[in-house]
Amino acid sequence: MAVDSSKAKLSDAITKPLDALIQDGEYGEMLADRGGQDGAIAAARTIRSAP
Repeated sequence: MAVDSSKAKLSDAITKPLDALIQDGEYGEMLADRGGQDGAIAAARTIRSAP
């Protein structure tokens, strides 16, 4: 996901909760329930870019 580089708080607000869901397995369970495990990511990452 890309976020304006001047929005560090927004970047953290997106990345940290998603990464927590990935780490505790809930993300994988949600994907499995919907048949989407082939598109799973191993860690949340936000790209800070210039607007």
